[in-house]
Formats: sequence, C-alpha cells, structure tokens
Amino acid sequence: MPRYVVGIGSNIRPAENVAGVLRRLLDMTDSMVISRIIETTPEGFQSDNQFLNLAVCMGSPLDESTLKAEFVRLEIDMGRNRNDPQSSKKDRPADLDILFELPHIELPPEPYLRPLAIELVNDLGFATDEESDYGKFKTVTLEFEGQTIGQQTVVLKGEM
Repeated sequence: MPRYVVGIGSNIRPAENVAGVLRRLLDMTDSMVISRIIETTPEGFQSDNQFLNLAVCMGSPLDESTLKAEFVRLEIDMGRNRNDPQSSKKDRPADLDILFELPHIELPPEPYLRPLAIELVNDLGFATDEESDYGKFKTVTLEFEGQTIGQQTVVLKGEM
C-alpha cells in the first residue's frame, strides 16, 4: 500500500480544525504518524490568524490523484471554498497537500513544511542529508482523543 507524506495547515479555528482533519484521516487509514505541530505566519497574504502546520505519513490504497480528490472533498466539508480562485490567498479551515510518496523523498521548499517533513521521514527511518530547523517556529501542543500531540512525532491508530 502506498505511503504518503501530507502537509496539513489551518488558520481558522486551527486547533479545532487540525483535530477534525486528523479524525477524518484516521477514518481513511489504519494508522498515521504525525510530526510536531508548529505555529506559522501566513505566507503570500495578510491575515491576523496564525496557522497551525504539521506533516503526517499515512498509508492509503488510493492512487495520488484519487487521494488528492478526497482531500479536496475534506477541505470543502470543513468549509473551504475551493471554487474561489483566490482560496490559496485567504484564511482557511483546512489545507491538505500531498508532499510525496515514500520512499521517493521530495522535501518541500516551504520553510515551514520542510523541517516537519525532514523530522518525520528521519523518524520513519528514511535518512535525509538535512537537519530539521525549528528555530523560528513555536511548537504547539494539542489534546487529541486523550493523547497529547504536537511536541514530537507520534503514531495515531485509525479505525480501518
């Protein structure tokens, strides 16, 4: 089964919506490894709302394009207007992007996603030549279904 590394972000009720995204993803997989969670300033647009960002590794029997379609559906269900051509330049309840499929590591260029992906793949046993640098980001802790997440890589079990 393919394993995907996915970037997740939210800056509308981010703690609530990150938890909502994780619940929905756990309905799609038997387990998922999540990175730490960081707080970031929006890039490419002005907003007073800070983002929460994280990366997850999840297995899925779906091919990449079908999985991306499921992610778009999830974003819409959570309130994102994907018909708005400016949706990437606005606050959003959920943003999910497939970064790469393991074992083909393609680290994202975004300075907030890159350290998350590096730490996650290193913790999964895939070596990268880069160090995770969280120096300018605040790490955030959330309670999720009785478990504290956000400070380090954690495994979550799904329902499949």
